[in-house]
Order: sequence, then structure tokens, then C-alpha cells
Amino acid sequence: MKRFILSIIVLLGAFTAASAQNWNVEIGLSYPLLDRGSDDDVSGRVYSNSEITFAHSSRQHAVILPTVGLSAGYSFNNTPFCVRMNVYANFAFNTLEGGPALLQERETILYVMPEFRVYYHKASFLSLYGSVSAGLRTRTFEETLSGDTVSKTDCRFSWQISPFGMEIGGNVYANMVLGYGWTAGLFALGVGYRF
Repeated sequence: MKRFILSIIVLLGAFTAASAQNWNVEIGLSYPLLDRGSDDDVSGRVYSNSEITFAHSSRQHAVILPTVGLSAGYSFNNTPFCVRMNVYANFAFNTLEGGPALLQERETILYVMPEFRVYYHKASFLSLYGSVSAGLRTRTFEETLSGDTVSKTDCRFSWQISPFGMEIGGNVYANMVLGYGWTAGLFALGVGYRF
């Protein structure tokens, strides 16, 4: 999986160097404020950040970090269309004390999501757009109890439909996304830097 992601980044870097006018590379942080929930949600679990789930504990003990994203996009000349390759990662940690034992949970979710974007309005300081993305999600869950660690990894298809997004700024920007899906949930805010 690591080699696959590294090869994608190298290819995107090569294409970016070959046609810098049409390409842009971004790095960003975002945080869903409203989640769609999780398909894996069962009684006794809580969820946040679209798919982070903890099996044994209350959400109040969890530390859920913002989504980290790396994107490369290609804009077609004289059209409002853009295609992007996105790599996102979610990280979460949790600790629960139960008598003499200390339960620690760690969850990492990695997304590789090609995206098709349409700009409704694009100016130097303000952009409005809609997008559809779909790809692969890999989740690794680790649970440590009394020194023993159990790890589980699964992969599945994931998607995000966002009919409305807004970016404000230039190289440094803030954005807002309304939609439904895995990576941004129902409503997300973020900041980023465009190289």
C-alpha cells in the first residue's frame, strides 16, 4: 500500500513539472463538523470525523485529529472542469481506565480518492465549486490492553458527493464543503496551502 501511494505521488510530481500551468499541488487540514455516521456503527460505538469508531468507550475520551490531505489537480484550459488526485489521512487516539487495566485505542484511516470538480465561479480570491470523488479507504484499528496489542486492517470503496464548496484566499486559503460521504461528512471546514 505504501509503495502504491508513493508511486502515485511521484507520478503526480512528474506531471506537475511537465505542465505547471495547468497543475496545482495542495496540502491542507479539514475537520467535519457534521458527520454522516459510519456504516460500521453498532450499539455501543460512537463515531466522529466521518468514520472514526471506538468500540469500548465514550466519545468524550477520544482525541480525534483533523484530516490531513495532499492533493494534485489538473485544470482543463477554457473550461470550469478540474480533475484531482487526493490522499487523505485521519488519526484518532483513545484511553480508557477500567480498574487496574488501561485500554488504549488507535485508529488510522487512509483514503486515495480521485475527484472530479466543476467550478461555478473561479476568481483570484473566491472560488465556488461542486465535486464528486470515489476511491479506496484503508482503516487500521489497534487496541492495547495490559500490554497486549490486537490490530485489524480492512479496505473498502468510499466516496464523497459535495454539491457546494467554497474557497477563500490565494496560496493560503480557507474552505467550506457541504455534501455527503466519507471524507468531508455533511459539513466541513478547512485550511490549506497551494504550491
